[in-house]
Amino acid sequence: MPNWCNNSMTITSSESDTTQEGIKRLRAKLLFMVDDMTANPKVWGGAYDYLVGRENDWDEIEGWYYHNLRVYGSKWQKSAEDFMSVLEDDGECITMNFDSAWSPVTGFAQLLSKQYRLHIEHTYDETGDWYAGKLLVDDGVVLEEFCLDYYAGIYRIDSDYFWHELENNMEYWFEDDLEEAQESYENTLKQLDFLNAEELKEYEKLYKEGLEYAQKKEKMEKKAGLEHWKEYLVNGQKLKYTGWNTEYRFYDENNQYVSFEKLPKGIKPVETEEATK
Repeated sequence: MPNWCNNSMTITSSESDTTQEGIKRLRAKLLFMVDDMTANPKVWGGAYDYLVGRENDWDEIEGWYYHNLRVYGSKWQKSAEDFMSVLEDDGECITMNFDSAWSPVTGFAQLLSKQYRLHIEHTYDETGDWYAGKLLVDDGVVLEEFCLDYYAGIYRIDSDYFWHELENNMEYWFEDDLEEAQESYENTLKQLDFLNAEELKEYEKLYKEGLEYAQKKEKMEKKAGLEHWKEYLVNGQKLKYTGWNTEYRFYDENNQYVSFEKLPKGIKPVETEEATK
């Protein structure tokens, strides 16, 4: 299985295309894409070929795999149906959010922009190989392009999203071993050399607040004698403990949350079959 790269495209007409003829041609092409590709499945390898045209001698020189990598940026194309399922058009702009294998389809974005005289903002990220980037292209001309380490990339794309993502990741750090959380904090700090002094203080503050909360949580659970993902009998009901977050949270047998601000009396672990033999 590949790592999946998240791609997001916002497509409008280039300012140089005053009649918006290019985006009109694209919309017309999209209108017939599914029917055309269904009727002629051997003509096009995928939606990218259909929209921007495939090189005639690709199969003689390198085959579909290396052709797609070199020309589009990723080894697999979208089918017509998949392409249309992730596309939205409000009349002002066309937006797409989709995955590609291993790497972003920046080559496809550039070709699409050039052939239809489009302004395309293409952002992408992939947390397996840990990168994020952006391509801004107008009428085939690249206006901005970068690909950076994940945190640096998403910070440059959208700083608000960067802080949101950082806080979410911190929550995972504190779920289990607090010593490992400290290691995660230090390793992440090494990646944040693009932050200024005030922002680094904010990062430290977020960590300390999260650590304080995690220590309180650990103390509450230890006092209550609860272990994560262990089953307990609570008011005669079998529940699986998932953690404390201002309340004690459990899953019932239907995987629905059951929460208690204060633990009911008489709560006890569910005995395993081995323990009862």
